[in-house]
Amino acid sequence: MRTTTLFILAVVVGAVFGSWRPGWATVGMQEEAKGLGYPSEDCDYCHTFSGDHMRERAEELGITSRNCYVCHGAKLPLAGFELYNRRGRYLVDEKARREAERADMSWLADYVEETEEDQKPPPR
Repeated sequence: MRTTTLFILAVVVGAVFGSWRPGWATVGMQEEAKGLGYPSEDCDYCHTFSGDHMRERAEELGITSRNCYVCHGAKLPLAGFELYNRRGRYLVDEKARREAERADMSWLADYVEETEEDQKPPPR
């Protein structure tokens, strides 16, 4: 009983905490990118993690929210730029540069994809 109560409390606190943080990625952003023709099939399009763990755990617990804070609360396993791959960091930087309230997926039109040469470690 105590574990269930604590879990429910964590879910509620996570949902409330997550709801007041504008600018964090959402499934809506993923859908917006897909609608513009970008191959945004999962969180890893802009993030350093996949959404597979989220979907599997949410189904297991019967949670319908896709907000990371519902399960993790304020203690996400990654923080800051560690959350984003190169494309995600581009969107975060653009949001700051444009002083926008949220990232606009149309900005991806100006994003230059990483090449194999970019992925090589620098020479010693």
